[in-house]
Amino acid sequence: MGINTTMYNGLSGVGRFSDNMSVLADNIANLNTIAYKSSRAVFEEIVRDASDRFASGAGVEFNSISGNFTPTGFQSTNVPSDMAISGNGFFVLRQEGSPTTLYSRDGQFSLKENVASQDVLDLVNALGYYVQGYDIDPVTGVTATALSDISFDRINEPQATENLRAVFNLESTPPAAIDAPALFDSWDGRHLDADGNPDPIDPEAYEYSSNLKIFDDQGDSHDLTIYFDNTARENEKAFLLTCDPSQDRRLIGAGPARYNDSGSVINKGAGALLYGLLQFNDQGDLLGLSAYRVPADGNVDPANTANLLQLGRGESDYSFSYNFTGVGDDLSSTINFGTTPVPQSVTSPDALLVSAPGEPAQTASSTSTWSEVYDVNGNSPAAGDVITFTGTDGAGNAVNYSYTINPASQIADLLANLQERFDCTAIITDGKLQLTDNVVGDSQLAIDSITFRGAGGATPATNPSLAQIFGSDDEAFVSAEQELFHLEALSTTNYANSSATLSTSRDGYGSGYLQTISVDKYGVISGVYSNSREIAVAQLVLNDFNDYSGLKKTGANIYWASDAVGTISTGTAGSEGFGEIAGSALENSNVDLGDQFTQLITTQRYYQANSKSISTADEIYDLVIRMIT
Repeated sequence: MGINTTMYNGLSGVGRFSDNMSVLADNIANLNTIAYKSSRAVFEEIVRDASDRFASGAGVEFNSISGNFTPTGFQSTNVPSDMAISGNGFFVLRQEGSPTTLYSRDGQFSLKENVASQDVLDLVNALGYYVQGYDIDPVTGVTATALSDISFDRINEPQATENLRAVFNLESTPPAAIDAPALFDSWDGRHLDADGNPDPIDPEAYEYSSNLKIFDDQGDSHDLTIYFDNTARENEKAFLLTCDPSQDRRLIGAGPARYNDSGSVINKGAGALLYGLLQFNDQGDLLGLSAYRVPADGNVDPANTANLLQLGRGESDYSFSYNFTGVGDDLSSTINFGTTPVPQSVTSPDALLVSAPGEPAQTASSTSTWSEVYDVNGNSPAAGDVITFTGTDGAGNAVNYSYTINPASQIADLLANLQERFDCTAIITDGKLQLTDNVVGDSQLAIDSITFRGAGGATPATNPSLAQIFGSDDEAFVSAEQELFHLEALSTTNYANSSATLSTSRDGYGSGYLQTISVDKYGVISGVYSNSREIAVAQLVLNDFNDYSGLKKTGANIYWASDAVGTISTGTAGSEGFGEIAGSALENSNVDLGDQFTQLITTQRYYQANSKSISTADEIYDLVIRMIT
């Protein structure tokens, strides 16, 4: 210890408090920097000889700069590409040509033209670093699991209409006269008015009409008209779906001929796309419908089944062809009148019970075990009994499945096996076994017989106590009368009210240009296009760290992760451990100006105190020198 120590201790203090003032000044300078995280200088004492307990300290040295990563409030920007994280997590960035992953809380993003294609725009930060996320398939909606740049197509390509939905109330009126012409007979695509314009149907030939819109594969929209009229049957309406005959370029059969060749209408059926019949009950609810293609001669003739359309397996709505360009194959769309398809089901003849003979009947459930159930004759299945189901699945494939009873197993075990073998859904309802096809439309699902054999091969004929579960030996399941559909909350009706169009919708759309982007709280980013399409393209990926002190600044509010961060967690906004995303907002700096000013004042005082120790040591030096001289 001595004068030298005093001098150098004071000098180290002056230097370190000068460093602290630099850190504080940097915080204050970044008071308005988006997502800036304040810092503080960390110091430690210098010990000259740690083994000497009487040794004095040798001053102070600079240890590190510690970051304060506490989240703070947001500011609204009304800029769609601005984003902020309300909680833990960092945006993940990729710098072109660099293998190092970068991180930031600064969500000042924008769109930049892709270097490889001017038709693609990339989401980048202010330095042009690419924001990372998980791609979302625009068709299936499936989210990828690999990181990639978030990009948007500048143009949303058109898509032809494949499904139409239209809901009407068709005024309930008396049926037409027996000899009244059918609606399809009233249509003549060749007929022109006095000015040479298409005039295919007389206004007196129908009761109600409504316009629908459809898109072709070039993105052009076209108007369709659907006409309704009474038939000679009670509670039945005919419909005819049409387009402008002069625009109808559908193919006739497989040849090159079309319903309308080169703008010269030569076919009566030109413009008539689909004919059908709607059947209602006395209350005006839709019961069923049938549809027919319209041949070139316009002669639908429901008595001729050649034009009757049949719904195939997996089909729930009738389809019609259309072609407005005369180029390539016809396009196809379905029409729905407010119905939901119903798959075929079959049900066992008898119920399974959990009540012993003589007790009030209580039906079994899927969680009942085989040891506690009885058939309708009061017999219980025994270990090793075999139940065999013979029939076909919905596609018509033969199925022969045998199930062996294990008293400890639940009935759910049988259901799972039936579902796999018959490609169906199997449930217990009111004690009965019901199988329902997994595919709507035409179905061949059937259980033609259910047979029972004991463990030793006994049959119900040789062993009357052998349990016959769900029905008698060799009995078939009951097929539900095939319903095509259930009615939706809003469906086509035949009420006494005036005819009206209640709802129309369609898929398909024209081409559109990217207008803006949007982000939800889970970080799902969508492109909003001029054709009213909003397409989810990606979900932001967030990273978080065990130890923020391991994050190293690179400037511009960007960090890279050293080994000191520990485990790096990866997730998405709103998932466990991660904050949510606020769109059109930015995170403020977390610098507390009052706190920084207070620290500046105290640092200044500490600086002065250390300067005083230097000046005091200098005075002692001066005194010593004067003593010597």
